[in-house]
Amino acid sequence: QVSQTQKGRKTQWASNAQGTLYGENMGDFILLQWDINDGATEYFLYRSTSLNGPWEQTGRFSQGAATTGGAKVHETPDARLMDLCFKVEAIDAKGLVVEFYGPICVPKFTP
Repeated sequence: QVSQTQKGRKTQWASNAQGTLYGENMGDFILLQWDINDGATEYFLYRSTSLNGPWEQTGRFSQGAATTGGAKVHETPDARLMDLCFKVEAIDAKGLVVEFYGPICVPKFTP
């Protein structure tokens, strides 16, 4: 977890050790980015308040809906209130997990 100054304001972000999942707290939403898996037909997004869970599925995206670099916006007012943890699973046409991304915990937003 790291804080940095970007465009005149402080942002909070996190990346996993493999560099395959990145999250940035923008205040009213979390911007998530992950590497596209060519064998995946969809991605499941999970959220928790701890790296140890419990995890709740909060999104399901088709391969086509996963925009450039797998970027997705997770809108939540909680981004200003607490650290939020995320993980992503790439799912193939048979419903099997072909890649796991994360988990990461993105620090709460502090202006």
